[in-house]
Amino acid sequence: MSLEEQLRAALRTEAQSRETPEVDVSAVMDGGVRRRRHDVHRRAAGAAALSLVVAAAGVASLSMRSSTTIPATDDDVPAEVSELPMGSPPQVPHCSDDGTRIVGAGAPIASACMTMTSHAGTTIGWDGDAVYRVADGRLDPLSTRAQSSWAPALSHDGRFAAWVTDSPEPALLVYDVQTSRRLADVPMRTSSGWTAGIDALGRVYFLEYQPRAPIWMYDIATRRLARVREAPEHGSPGIRFVSFDGFGLERAPFNEDQVTGRSAWGSVDVQGRYQSRGEIAVGWSSWSPDFSHLVQETAEGFWVQAADDLDRHVTLKLPEVGLPTTNPTWETATTLLVTFYPRATWDSMLDDLSQGAISADETYLLRCFTTTGDCEVALEPGYGGEMTAPMYR
Repeated sequence: MSLEEQLRAALRTEAQSRETPEVDVSAVMDGGVRRRRHDVHRRAAGAAALSLVVAAAGVASLSMRSSTTIPATDDDVPAEVSELPMGSPPQVPHCSDDGTRIVGAGAPIASACMTMTSHAGTTIGWDGDAVYRVADGRLDPLSTRAQSSWAPALSHDGRFAAWVTDSPEPALLVYDVQTSRRLADVPMRTSSGWTAGIDALGRVYFLEYQPRAPIWMYDIATRRLARVREAPEHGSPGIRFVSFDGFGLERAPFNEDQVTGRSAWGSVDVQGRYQSRGEIAVGWSSWSPDFSHLVQETAEGFWVQAADDLDRHVTLKLPEVGLPTTNPTWETATTLLVTFYPRATWDSMLDDLSQGAISADETYLLRCFTTTGDCEVALEPGYGGEMTAPMYR
């Protein structure tokens, strides 16, 4: 069986084991236009800059190879975000239009805007004081021992949240989000690193920031912390995706000659041993809620691909002027949310990163449809209030 056949079979098995969430079809509206083509060198340079932005936001998950490009024409592309139609607000918790409340999680919650992540109907948020479950009209603190250097990870089924804190000493914290019960408080040798994700088998992966970048796996079921052994050489943050039973490590970034990057992909056994499945074309990307599709960053924009048809893709039709500031967030099984900065250029984005801030109060939140790539405006600027980071991670 070829690598692609193994991957496709594994994805299909995982998708069949998951319940597909209901999609609010009434919220889906036609709109948007296709992204203009650029010369390949400009696309690759821009995408490399975007990788830095995405890394700063802490996005890590899975992407696939594609060999067929769905055609686009210059006539399809909006010049500016103002050409997009207005759509409905996000279907997941989000900040109000003045940045003083969080709405969409029961009764409005009186709170400044904060960064959040959502999976399978579960949302967590965090600020400098705590990590919260966002639901039932309130912010329910999971812990006041906040994350140290990167965003918390939320399992794909929305059940577990995990992060590394340095308060009062370095430790890995794992919580059952539905019950707010702490499942783990494991001493770590350092908090300098990032929680790359939680696989479908309930293993948390933490990658240190240092040469040779040690990778740690915490198995929630067995309550065992183990260093991952026999993984390929890698930098940090070198994990490009966390899959259902392991992760992928970057082998080569994309450039003017390569639309997608390449990653070593493998599973991890119960003893923490990395078992290689070979290399695949890969970029920063993430699973859909039902595991049937992926969205990945490429030199040609964001591609949406079906797990059982890796030879085709749909390109998100983002405006020509401006840039996305993070990878898309899955809103439903068929819609994605994209934070979009209409005044950004590659140079200004890199400069903002060096200063540690992004102008969230000037960004739009766009909704894009995975079947067509069309986009619309879900939130206009202002929802971020005084935020200096994207609302969604």
